[in-house]
Amino acid sequence: QLRRAVSSVPANIAEGNARDSTKDYLRFLSIAVASLAEVETFLELGVRLKFGDRAQIATLEELLAEERRMLRGLQRFLRSRLSKPNPPTSDL
Repeated sequence: QLRRAVSSVPANIAEGNARDSTKDYLRFLSIAVASLAEVETFLELGVRLKFGDRAQIATLEELLAEERRMLRGLQRFLRSRLSKPNPPTSDL
């Protein structure tokens, strides 16, 4: 399940980017963020079940937090584009 969640993040980013609408892209980015949360949960379980070294997992958690910040920033940017009215078009 961890592998599936990890691979789901970039797959959803790529699939969303290939969509024709910003709303679809935002939906897939939300799925990617949810997959990051799932990965974080599995990492925490790994620590509790002593499957990994706490320091190594802490490094991975920092990387996940950075990726989440970047995805949230992209979501904010795309939402701001959706809320702006389209500029008028010229009949020329």
